[in-house]
Amino acid sequence: MRSRYSAYNSKAIDYIMHTQILEQPVSFEDLEKTVESTHWIGLKILNTEKGQATDNEASVEFVAFFTDSGIHQLHENSNFIKKDNQWFYTSGTYLPEIKQGPNVPCFCGSGKKQKKCHPLRT
Repeated sequence: MRSRYSAYNSKAIDYIMHTQILEQPVSFEDLEKTVESTHWIGLKILNTEKGQATDNEASVEFVAFFTDSGIHQLHENSNFIKKDNQWFYTSGTYLPEIKQGPNVPCFCGSGKKQKKCHPLRT
């Protein structure tokens, strides 16, 4: 999960394409548009779970913060499978935005309180 976030952040489209197994693949061109228009500024892993039947399945609940025309968040539960000792993204479910209090540490990792660094508009 963290490696895919880093790939989105550094615009490594080939890595993103090669670490997913989707029923309906995203085109390279569509992914390129998304990557170019989004600036990722923080990632918080909220929960991880291994599959009950096998160690080759897992899910990750996360929230990623980004800017395009303001600060936004992507809150998702992502599913992964492991093949040949590598994890692949298979699907995700969007979840409602999480509430962030103004006095929590900022999601960008600066060490400042969120209200002083990247205040969210609610």
